Amino acid sequence: MGFLQQLKSFIYSIVVIAMLLFVFQGALARPVFDESGGRLRSSELFAMLPKGVPVPPAGPSPGIN
Repeated sequence: MGFLQQLKSFIYSIVVIAMLLFVFQGALARPVFDESGGRLRSSELFAMLPKGVPVPPAGPSPGIN
């Protein structure tokens, strides 16, 4: 019985570590600062968007009265 409990705990910890790595990988995908420490320009931020994701238009929405 003790072996199964240890196995469950090990698998649970592996899943938690994998989830944390997945979350941190997504957070690091689009850095706000470049290597020199300065802020990135907005054109550089748009270049980091994943392909296939539409960029919303600037300005007010035409559907709002």
